[in-house]
Amino acid sequence: MINPPPRPALRKAPDSDVHPVAPVPASVVPAPRPELRPVVGIGGRTSDTLVVRTPKKTKRTTLEVKVPKALAKSAKRRAKSRGDSLDDVVATALQGYLDRA
Repeated sequence: MINPPPRPALRKAPDSDVHPVAPVPASVVPAPRPELRPVVGIGGRTSDTLVVRTPKKTKRTTLEVKVPKALAKSAKRRAKSRGDSLDDVVATALQGYLDRA
């Protein structure tokens, strides 16, 4: 009959004083993801909550301004060379103006 050598005694882990399901401090709790919205209405499905909605396109309106002819021509030329429309250039400039205010 084979007699195995004795095993070493079990030791406590260094973090044995921490409970495995101890509450997590508030600074560590992750914030909910903004793209997950709650199910709204009776017909809502869970898969609908995971879809990231693209913002709706805004309607364009006519804006009449008077600018120097040279400025208008150079703006049209530069917009055309970059593949943009003059409307997009003006909208971007106005948005930048509003963001600074």
